[in-house]
Amino acid sequence: DPKVTLTLIEKIVKREGIGRLLAEGVKRASEKLGRGSEEFACHVKGLEIPAHDARGTSKSLAIQYAVGNPRGACHIEPVWAPMWDFLKVDMGLRRYGLPWPPPSRFEETGIRRGEAYRLLILFGELAGILGICRFPLQAAEEENLNLDRLSRLMTTLTGLDLKPQDLLKVSERVYNLKRCFNVREGVDRSSDRLPRRVMEPIASGPTKGVRVENLDGMLDEFYEAMGWDRETGIPSREKLKKLGLGDVAEEVWRSRQSKQEE
Repeated sequence: DPKVTLTLIEKIVKREGIGRLLAEGVKRASEKLGRGSEEFACHVKGLEIPAHDARGTSKSLAIQYAVGNPRGACHIEPVWAPMWDFLKVDMGLRRYGLPWPPPSRFEETGIRRGEAYRLLILFGELAGILGICRFPLQAAEEENLNLDRLSRLMTTLTGLDLKPQDLLKVSERVYNLKRCFNVREGVDRSSDRLPRRVMEPIASGPTKGVRVENLDGMLDEFYEAMGWDRETGIPSREKLKKLGLGDVAEEVWRSRQSKQEE
């Protein structure tokens, strides 16, 4: 009902009546309501699920929402992962190791999905690092800001000889640093979950019956591709030291040990 929706939006903005509760977001609102409402709260780490369904769109999106690095369930941060297996657009990443041709968007494990998602997010992370819109990156190679073009652009702007692999290394440092920030705040593998409603089969429509069947398996493959500890979902000491983040590694794992001893 459009009228009810507009009225509700105004109440949320003004924090009037039920709007005061809903203005807190789905997570806090469900916690305050209780009585099982938490089971219907569609969020990851406190951020509400977007319109794009992780079941019927692409299982890459299931990993993206679950890991939610760093904000929670976001369809565009740092990349719209279904570009690979839903739209079947390689964005110029095939020559940098993007598995091709892509598998069915409904397949989950054993098809290099973890490797693909790793490369996709490292590419997408460059938009935020360089302060440019993500959309020019997410297009067919002949018309997008691919890695080669970004390399030439940054070399021209900075005077530094920045190869595509150099840019990916910067992205990897940034993405791992974000993960470490979340780990310090208490996030680990147990937090990389999808809401119960998102794990249920789709009730109707062209993808009726599709559901996320093996999230843990997909996470295993992604963590392995990232060099993260599979048991905890925390970047390994070795990976962080390789990225020049040895000081971060010590802080993160020391913090982890302290929390376990509490």
